[in-house]
Amino acid sequence: MLYPAEFGNDPLYPQSSDFAVVDTHTASGKGVISYRAFRRGEVIARMAGPVVNDIRQHTLQIGAGRHLHDTWFSGFSSTPANRT
Repeated sequence: MLYPAEFGNDPLYPQSSDFAVVDTHTASGKGVISYRAFRRGEVIARMAGPVVNDIRQHTLQIGAGRHLHDTWFSGFSSTPANRT
């Protein structure tokens, strides 16, 4: 699992068998690579993190004045990759 243990063991959380957070070779920092393809409409992963009242880097708005602050997975760009 790519989230800290404090979030529990939900099987929908991103798993290291499906994804990796990696350093990119550009100034953009980190990115997410996927080790497998996903079908259209398939749930990719459940997001987790504290709910905050302001927009920050790595947040997703989930309601009026409410943002999920996810610095472990979804805040990074997604890039497909082949596992070798």
